[in-house]
Amino acid sequence: MRNFAILILILPFMIFAQDKPDSSNEKKEETKVNSADSKPMKHESGDVTINPYDVSEGFKQSNYRNLSKLKISMMNHGTTDKFNKLMVGYVDASSSFQERQFLAARKKFEQNAKEIKEECKSTSEKYKSTYSKLAKDASKLAIERKINPEAGSSANLSSVLETHMNNALQTGGIAEDLLNYNPCDSISVYRNSIFQFLMIYYTINKDKNRYLTAKERLEKNLLIDDDYIPAEYIKDYDDSLESISVNREKAREKDREEVKKMISLRYGETKAKDQSGKNPTNEKPSQTSTDNKTETKDEKPNDKK
Repeated sequence: MRNFAILILILPFMIFAQDKPDSSNEKKEETKVNSADSKPMKHESGDVTINPYDVSEGFKQSNYRNLSKLKISMMNHGTTDKFNKLMVGYVDASSSFQERQFLAARKKFEQNAKEIKEECKSTSEKYKSTYSKLAKDASKLAIERKINPEAGSSANLSSVLETHMNNALQTGGIAEDLLNYNPCDSISVYRNSIFQFLMIYYTINKDKNRYLTAKERLEKNLLIDDDYIPAEYIKDYDDSLESISVNREKAREKDREEVKKMISLRYGETKAKDQSGKNPTNEKPSQTSTDNKTETKDEKPNDKK
């Protein structure tokens, strides 16, 4: 009887304890609801389960890499406005990502990636056109020099040209394969191929004019190394070095002016020294005639202009 009375007294407390909610479970449920953005969700048009955060993060990194590959190419090809538009799309998607709007960010990054790939395809086609032209012209020039070397050519000229040509054709083939399925990666490979072709022109011109005096280099406008690259390909050469052509041209002009000053100073001092060492009373007519011929030769480039 006593035990029964005790049971009656503690029964309400047992019921109360069972009905009391678990606060820790409530917190877990609340956290689960609030973290919906990080919860895997289904694609709008399929049964594939994706995580918008992970997908956005992947696009964020890959889009940035591809934009970096495109920047200099598009600036050198005169399509800076298109590049800026791609950057606006990337920044907009990144802003949504930072605001933890992962679903919106994913959609924006996907659209941005699509536009970047299309531009990579268009840019790579331009490289392909340049590559095809050089494959024809530069290869022909290298083969001609191998079959009919000019008098005075370096002994190893033929082997150097052949190495450049083989490298150009090999990398060009890789670039064409990449163009079909990964056009953004084909850009750097095409650049390498174009550089190798242009080295054929550079090597031939450098070898041909290696014995020129400073004054003769001035007359032929061969003042710096870049002058041995054909003018029609100088922008392609700059681009193959992953440099902005406009900036390199400014640097070239500055370097040329420095070389001109050095040549003028050298020949000015030499001429003054020669004049001071002459004996006017014993000057020979033949010497005067030679000096006149030299002066006439110096004026020829200006007459052509």
